[in-house]
Amino acid sequence: MELHGLSVPCLLDTGCDITLVPRDVAAMVPNLDIKPTKHRMWAANGTEIQLDGEAVIPFVMDGRPFDNEALVSPDIEKSMIGSEWM
Repeated sequence: MELHGLSVPCLLDTGCDITLVPRDVAAMVPNLDIKPTKHRMWAANGTEIQLDGEAVIPFVMDGRPFDNEALVSPDIEKSMIGSEWM
């Protein structure tokens, strides 16, 4: 995927219900509105994942722009595309 002309590696995670992006990926979007969230997420080992909130991320895939709702977290290193894509 691309974000503002930069390639962003993403993992399609069928075990993830909603898309999750690292805080540094969200920081690539100027004036991004990160709203509070009631969602909670846990890693496979049972550790709770810290969430900054949720936002709409303007990704581009194969030249097609689309806005994707995502949770923003400082605890992950790669964007994880959730099962809502399938």
